[in-house]
Amino acid sequence: MGQLITLSADDGHTFKAYEARPSSRVIGGLVLIQEIFGVNAHIQAVADQYADDGYLV
Repeated sequence: MGQLITLSADDGHTFKAYEARPSSRVIGGLVLIQEIFGVNAHIQAVADQYADDGYLV
């Protein structure tokens, strides 16, 4: 469901993030912070679950 996107900081530094959008109307938004292991398959699955519930993650 989600996809990797690139974000840019004010100082020009870029980094990857995982964005999951709901297939229906957005009811809210969440910023999901990963553990030390980074944006792995587990974190992507959690983001996708919230997106299934209507949240933009």
